[in-house]
Amino acid sequence: MSYNCIINLFPTLEHLRNCTVKRGITLSGIIITACFFLYATFGICTYLDKFDLLSASSALELYPAKNPFTIVATVCVIFILLVSSPLMIWAARNSVDATLFKGKEMTNLRWILTGFILCLLSAGLAATSSNILIFFNIVGGILIPVVTLLFPALFFMKATPNRKWYRTVQALISILFTVIAAVACTAQTALEIKNSSK
Repeated sequence: MSYNCIINLFPTLEHLRNCTVKRGITLSGIIITACFFLYATFGICTYLDKFDLLSASSALELYPAKNPFTIVATVCVIFILLVSSPLMIWAARNSVDATLFKGKEMTNLRWILTGFILCLLSAGLAATSSNILIFFNIVGGILIPVVTLLFPALFFMKATPNRKWYRTVQALISILFTVIAAVACTAQTALEIKNSSK
């Protein structure tokens, strides 16, 4: 969660008046700390309290709607969605524009249409999925390792030809882990689809 937030927030740093490495490190630290407390408070505590009752549904469903814990957790989830969704669309829109319209100046129409299409595709994929766990396994197990590990590793190797040998080893480990994660998650998803079809 925190790693995903960091890669989405970094593209916005270019708009700061004085974008420095220190600010980038500070931003990463704040995000990791905030995500840790969110997980510790609403994730780990829920598992400790309702571990035997947890299933594929949301853990919040196990608490009454008027429970203070449920209200606070729901407000926090809504806040995270309101803050993170535009940032994810921002980063995705910049990537789409750099890939499909390289060298062309951004226009207001293309900016709006790209964001609208990305939101529409995301909503459509979520709405048409009959099994949300399988959807998350495919997206989280294949696309996330590729975006967060494989692409940065390949970019790093291309951008730093005179790097130290151990940096190359680190990049290769990231690439190897991406392949293992993608294969394992794909196999798990295939088994779930096979079992659900019986």
